[in-house]
Amino acid sequence: MIAGDGDADNAQFQIIGNELKTAAAFNFESQSSYTIRVQSTDAGGLSTSAMFTINVQDVNEVPTTVDLSNSVVDERQDIGTVVGTLQPRIQMPTMASRMP
Repeated sequence: MIAGDGDADNAQFQIIGNELKTAAAFNFESQSSYTIRVQSTDAGGLSTSAMFTINVQDVNEVPTTVDLSNSVVDERQDIGTVVGTLQPRIQMPTMASRMP
């Protein structure tokens, strides 16, 4: 990684050997693309740099919890009275739970 135009998200990635790897967990709903700037140097010491845009692909996450809109029902209601509606929800992990 190298500083310069397009380096806004360099800290979100790391280069190990010749592979670009993530250094953070990505969430499409929070940020859908990242810009990085990298430099490559050949065996003779000549180098070039380039800016890349990394796009995060949205996936259909498995719901991790279910919400109930209401949990109170009046007594003596007819059978079949709606108590509330159920809604699956994805509970995003906290930063602490993402740490190795």
